[in-house]
Amino acid sequence: MVNKDLIHLLQMRRRVVLKRIQYFIKRNIQAWTHEERMIINEGPRVLANSTPKAGTNLLLNALQAMPNTVDRWSYHIDETLPGVEKQLRASRRGQIISSHLPWSQSIAKLCYDLNYRLLLIVRDPRDIAISNVNYVTRMDFSHPLHRIMASLPDDDTRLLNMIDPSDELLEKLPNIWKNYGLSTFLPWLDEPNCLIVRFEDLVGERGGGSDELQRNAIREIANHIGADVNQSFIDSIASGLFGNTGSKTFHTGQIGNWRSHFKSMHIKAFKSHSNQALLRLGYEQVLDW
Repeated sequence: MVNKDLIHLLQMRRRVVLKRIQYFIKRNIQAWTHEERMIINEGPRVLANSTPKAGTNLLLNALQAMPNTVDRWSYHIDETLPGVEKQLRASRRGQIISSHLPWSQSIAKLCYDLNYRLLLIVRDPRDIAISNVNYVTRMDFSHPLHRIMASLPDDDTRLLNMIDPSDELLEKLPNIWKNYGLSTFLPWLDEPNCLIVRFEDLVGERGGGSDELQRNAIREIANHIGADVNQSFIDSIASGLFGNTGSKTFHTGQIGNWRSHFKSMHIKAFKSHSNQALLRLGYEQVLDW
């Protein structure tokens, strides 16, 4: 029987190779403009980080619209494969790298040494759980968890296992996913050069948030990466941000969607396993929400 971790790694490597080919074509198929040549010399290295389903593409859209980054240079690094540090070292000025990169002392130090502008987008973990169930079950049929989640009888059971995996489910998971939890991202909150962007702020009114908070978040992003933008530029970014991510994985993106799906068993499981993270991220103020 073929090792399931090996199968997973081969699948992930295939994805990375395809993305690299797409990136190479996108970067080289057209000549550099004068503005892009200037950015090569003056733009920042940017790392847009997130937990899966926290709004990576929303953050990327905002960053790619900035005048000191080059849109067609953006690409994703895969933290489940070796060579992450090499990929970080190889980036150019003006380049945006997206990732789902758990915190480690070595990666944090490398990003500091290379003068990366770090950003971490966070989202209510309860909404992330809902989004993950939908994505893994209905949108990404090649996902390592698809067969496992699709085999469960209903979405209530899938959601419960997404929050608190059963022993049977844990046995079926590739080892690489077993320690890949929210807690591994929380130390990024303490990195002084990492800007924390809230998904709920960036979605604006169309996502159930506030247009004022959305524009403030865009302004903070611009300031963090050293982009010189005025209010009309910020308004232009905001007008096309939510619902226009260009991502095939985008679903509804509405704030507080978990309230329509969580039942008492989900709330109990979440309080048991992820309550401290919820408080640490500021999505609740007390344990007994």
